[in-house]
Amino acid sequence: MINQIKDICETNSISGIYLVGFASITDGYGEFISDKKYLYFEFGDYVIKISKLDHINQLSKLRVIIVESVKYDCDFEDVVPCKSRIDEVIFKNPLVDNKVAKISCFNFEKNDSEFLCDALHIKLCNGQDIFLDPGFLGINIGGLDVKQVWEENQLDGYAPKEFCIEFNNK
Repeated sequence: MINQIKDICETNSISGIYLVGFASITDGYGEFISDKKYLYFEFGDYVIKISKLDHINQLSKLRVIIVESVKYDCDFEDVVPCKSRIDEVIFKNPLVDNKVAKISCFNFEKNDSEFLCDALHIKLCNGQDIFLDPGFLGINIGGLDVKQVWEENQLDGYAPKEFCIEFNNK
């Protein structure tokens, strides 16, 4: 799976970032209620789903898999599953080429169909940093300020091992 992600990132830019949730309609007005446990990164025709996994020891991890499309399965009645494109808010300049230069995974674990990590740092070729932290209320997404908060909130003695995937994108 790592080779598939590497191929996807080397041949495509990030073309979309999606947050999913549902719409609740009350008195004729709809409200989007996000589920921050899931983010989707679109790379042309490919979609990478990042999920927050809660562990028994109260530490959360990120689960990264390749999926066919952005999709949200909602168990609530009388609501409409929704997706919201958030890349215009995340990217400093959504009009530039957002190719990935490097992905850093902290405490990386892999198997054939997915990988897990404590946090994820995506460095774009245009210099922007995108950091994903599986926070208490869902995945926090932002720049190096989110990484700094993640580092400050770690337990004493926590020393994450960084696994890097570098790309030949220029």
